[in-house]
Amino acid sequence: MTELAGRVRIRMPEDVRPSVVADGIAECQIRFPNVPIMFCETRKLAQGRTYRFLAAASVGLAEEMVGANAARALESAPPLAPAPPTPADVRRWASTHDIVVSDRGRIPVAEMDQYLEARARGDTSRCS
Repeated sequence: MTELAGRVRIRMPEDVRPSVVADGIAECQIRFPNVPIMFCETRKLAQGRTYRFLAAASVGLAEEMVGANAARALESAPPLAPAPPTPADVRRWASTHDIVVSDRGRIPVAEMDQYLEARARGDTSRCS
């Protein structure tokens, strides 16, 4: 490769059509936009750069696989217990079931137990 007044000239192998090389470069640039395209003066330099790139890609893949395996080995969390009912939920439920509960203060244990039993039975259409 030689640079003349801002222009770059690329020497192509004689047994490969230039359009094939240009298509390959374009495909590489589209597939790997963050990888710079390097043109080297000799085959030895090109091979050295290629081997370094492939070695770095291999290390990167190995690191990703370690992370993926570690994530796969994690156990699932147990299911969460249902959230405790709010006093407003219990009061709303009690009013639909004609159970008298004060507007303020603590909910009596008997009414709270009735609400929890109804929720456990799946009577959610009338709970909260």
